[in-house]
Amino acid sequence: MLVACAPVERSRWEEAQESTAGERATSKEAIAGGEFNRFFPKSNGDYSVVYTQEKTGFAEAVLK
Repeated sequence: MLVACAPVERSRWEEAQESTAGERATSKEAIAGGEFNRFFPKSNGDYSVVYTQEKTGFAEAVLK
């Protein structure tokens, strides 16, 4: 078995990583996640809205 002499080809994942390295994941105009809370329904009766994740440009809530 002669593995050491075989050329090592880069995977598509390595190429994708290099092409996106250093770029911003969010827009410069992204706002705080808490600003999105007004778009979620309010807690009511037996149900409550629990905010599980808030960060710049993103908010997530769960209905419990």
